[in-house]
Amino acid sequence: MYALTPNVRACIDQGVLVFLDLRNDRYLSVDLERAPQIAGVCEGASRNAAASLVARGLIEPAQILSRDESNVGALTASADPNRSHNCPARFSDAVVMLDACLRASFAVRARRLDRTFQRIARRKRSSTIPMTEIAEFVGRFERLRPWYPRARVCLFDSLALTNFLLAFGHAPMIVMGVRATPFAAHCWVESDGVCLNDAAETCRSYTPIAWA
Repeated sequence: MYALTPNVRACIDQGVLVFLDLRNDRYLSVDLERAPQIAGVCEGASRNAAASLVARGLIEPAQILSRDESNVGALTASADPNRSHNCPARFSDAVVMLDACLRASFAVRARRLDRTFQRIARRKRSSTIPMTEIAEFVGRFERLRPWYPRARVCLFDSLALTNFLLAFGHAPMIVMGVRATPFAAHCWVESDGVCLNDAAETCRSYTPIAWA
């Protein structure tokens, strides 16, 4: 029996076991039939890859039988992409937006997603804010985003939006997903089954591998 090491996440997509090493910002995949038994991830059909995965710091011997996936839900809807046209942005929003983007830039440059996800988790607090209010803040973010001089990239923009919403007391979930063949990765922000910064059908085509 093996378990994922603390800063590693994994999922199964199209018969392939995909690992995401948050500490080193890298992906690795193994055909499922060659994978060892990993608690809460896969039953395992072989021990062939175990030594290599241990050496890479992705798994370790353990007796843990499960992992918590209680935060992962199914996306059922997308936020209105035109809402930003009706959301007036304030000067205070611009200040928060700048801080959110600078935090996201630092996180992307540092390439330490483990620490980034830990910081996001620490900033979260219980929230019962209605989706209409969250959508209003997403609209403000989108209204201001063109003024920040950086190309649209899913990881950066999802981190920036998450930081922006956290600053106003919302508790969104940032999710990373993968497709195994051909390999592709994506990142988005969701709340209560609603994708806040992409089309739900696009994000559903990826298998979630890490979230905060």
